[in-house]
Amino acid sequence: MLKEFSVTPAVGAARAGSVAFAVRNAGAIPHEFLVVQTDVPPDRLPQKEQKAVDETAVRVILRVEVIDGGQRATVAGTLSPGRYVLLCNVPSHYETGMYAAFTVQ
Repeated sequence: MLKEFSVTPAVGAARAGSVAFAVRNAGAIPHEFLVVQTDVPPDRLPQKEQKAVDETAVRVILRVEVIDGGQRATVAGTLSPGRYVLLCNVPSHYETGMYAAFTVQ
């Protein structure tokens, strides 16, 4: 679930393979949803101008561009074992805490 200003996954881990994320924006403003594979701690991803995660410096695996307030989206893909970060990359949203750790086993 996305809302101002947090990302709260229903579960914190999944098995490797096909994974689907049912994303709900429970907030009032638009948000994005990105799944980034990284060994960097969730709060230390590289940023551009301290406004958004530098997507050229991380491995974005899945993405939903814009989810308006009150809307839902689904995104699915194949995830390999490792550490991931779920985040919103609308400028300034990451730095306000819109991220969560996620593990694939």
